[in-house]
Amino acid sequence: MEKDMTAQSLVALLDQYKADRNPLTTLALMTGMPKATFYLIEELHNGTPNQTATKRSQYWRTFQTKEGKQYLQTFTSLDKASAQLSEGADENVQRLNFNQIALMVMNDANAIEGYVVDPEHSNAKFNRNIIEKIWRYAMNHV
Repeated sequence: MEKDMTAQSLVALLDQYKADRNPLTTLALMTGMPKATFYLIEELHNGTPNQTATKRSQYWRTFQTKEGKQYLQTFTSLDKASAQLSEGADENVQRLNFNQIALMVMNDANAIEGYVVDPEHSNAKFNRNIIEKIWRYAMNHV
């Protein structure tokens, strides 16, 4: 079993799940997502409405839905994340695994509803409920 899921494997898994949500694609998602790594954009300045702070005073770029819910922006590759950096801004790209992101989302002190994968391309959203289910499944089976 592979330790980390590659960006290509993750995108293929998300595409399969979105195209046909059935028990097999759901199981593949539940076992594959915990092995995934993502790239997030850290912004190093005072927060704006498009950002949310963690306890370490880091600001991660977020995506706001029409309903006003905040989702962390995650990317499947360094190139995709780097393409979103603003010229001259004090930003950098950090690599985090599923567990790190899940803990941020599940922390009640954060106003994060979930995370969105490749918001410019696949725009796959995972809310807190789904992340908690994947987390619990992974703790017992992955």
